[in-house]
Amino acid sequence: MKALRTLLIATLIFCFSSTSLRAQAADIFDGTPYASMSDDAKTWAVDRIATLDEVVSLTNDQMNTVKDITGRFAMRLDFLLQKEMDEELLIKNKAVLFEPRMEQYKQVLTPEQIVLLTTNWATLEEDNEQ
Repeated sequence: MKALRTLLIATLIFCFSSTSLRAQAADIFDGTPYASMSDDAKTWAVDRIATLDEVVSLTNDQMNTVKDITGRFAMRLDFLLQKEMDEELLIKNKAVLFEPRMEQYKQVLTPEQIVLLTTNWATLEEDNEQ
């Protein structure tokens, strides 16, 4: 009985966390041109922004610009998600979008942050596949 209770609590926590992340993803793009994206694309964008912030410690101004850059790429991803394609092809398409997104990020980063971005390139590439 105790194991069942623990499992139930863990399930509720997981569901709440997932719902909370999706709500956060929806909120961050409210009132922007990206508000109509699917929840999956919004969640992808929020995850990518969080990873970049973790790597380079974005300022508030940079965060706003990065949100816009990532939103544009998430819209492209949203288009890809609406198409019927296997997982391998989706990963390849995400990879094609990765480098142009990183180049746009570099335009708003400081030289020190660009070094951090470059140093953590493999981590960011891996994160892009998520």
